[in-house]
Amino acid sequence: MSNVPKSIIEQLKRIQNEFLWNGSNPKIKYNTLSLDFKNGGLKNVDVDKKIISLRCSWVRKMYDNTCHDWKIIPSFLVKKYLGENFQFHSNLHFRNSMIQNIPSFYKEILKDWKQFFSSFTAIPSCILSQHLWYNRFIKVDNLGICFSKFAARNVNNVIDLFASNGKVKTWRLLKNEFDLSNDMYFQWMQIINAIPKQWKEKLLENASGNPINIVFKEHHIIKNSRIVSLNKLISKEIYNYLITEKFDKPTSQKYFENLFNDQNLKWELIYTLPRKITKDSYTRNFQYKILNNILYLNKKLYLFGKVETPLCSYCMLYDESIIHLFWNCVYVKNLWQQLQLYFNDDFKLPDLTLQTAIFGFWNSKDYDNEIFQLINHLLLIFKINIYKARDKKSYRIK
Repeated sequence: MSNVPKSIIEQLKRIQNEFLWNGSNPKIKYNTLSLDFKNGGLKNVDVDKKIISLRCSWVRKMYDNTCHDWKIIPSFLVKKYLGENFQFHSNLHFRNSMIQNIPSFYKEILKDWKQFFSSFTAIPSCILSQHLWYNRFIKVDNLGICFSKFAARNVNNVIDLFASNGKVKTWRLLKNEFDLSNDMYFQWMQIINAIPKQWKEKLLENASGNPINIVFKEHHIIKNSRIVSLNKLISKEIYNYLITEKFDKPTSQKYFENLFNDQNLKWELIYTLPRKITKDSYTRNFQYKILNNILYLNKKLYLFGKVETPLCSYCMLYDESIIHLFWNCVYVKNLWQQLQLYFNDDFKLPDLTLQTAIFGFWNSKDYDNEIFQLINHLLLIFKINIYKARDKKSYRIK
């Protein structure tokens, strides 16, 4: 995909915003909405990252085993400006001035790859697979390096510089193995000194007997501490990488973890529970608002000047918040008890706690049980009806 005008990208984002928020200010971060359901998102398309993924997927086509005339020009440009042994890898780093004279399409691909595919690793197999040249973690004078004489002798990866005992190969050993000349000694010293100390320590530690997994010398990236070869980097794979690589915990997660004093909530189960128990989009979205703390009740509506009082629509004693309405309110508690009595002959409705009133009954060994799913479905319908009947107060119990 060639360069897309910014005006088009902004127009696409405005269309998204109009659909999701009716043109009002977003209540949830754009990056959060782009995440998978299990991470608290809605799989909303991140326009910028989608374009980048389509552009970068072109690299896989360039380096596949097919022969096409269109490859002649980009291959020539890469060799001319970045060298014969240039590779697309996770930590690409070069001066932008080096590519200023190449066509904009190829330039944007290189800049995107440089910006978005960066991953510091402490996994021995990933360290040994690191490409030496134009690597943001192997720098001299704060610049990525490319020593053409070493590259011409096939010294291109970290594994080429280290022995099986985890130690750096001596100059004599490396010189004999790759037929290097004496005038390359100073550059060898520069490379060795540039390799991160943490990598050297990790390789020494691993040499004590831990097995080395696959070492990959071809074009690749590192995703979640695993090596992904270039031939698997279709646009979908790249897009998923870009979405998850910079994952930020949603603000609401932090709020609820502090509320319950629990940093080990199984958010994947909590987020996917509504999708497991119902196919109705309104019901799913209702719980999604609760989980993101954007279901606006009287307490917040009063601050916005939308209602005359912040008090609960039922008890009229305390501020109406998600916590109060679905758990603390005496009228709502009494109604849940009536439901427990009503269904008692068929199955047992559990007592509500603050956490289950908000999240549902997610923390159970019967998570996949049909009755368990029915109970969660009833709880969600219960909350929706409590919410909708606030103005009518039809559930007030005398």
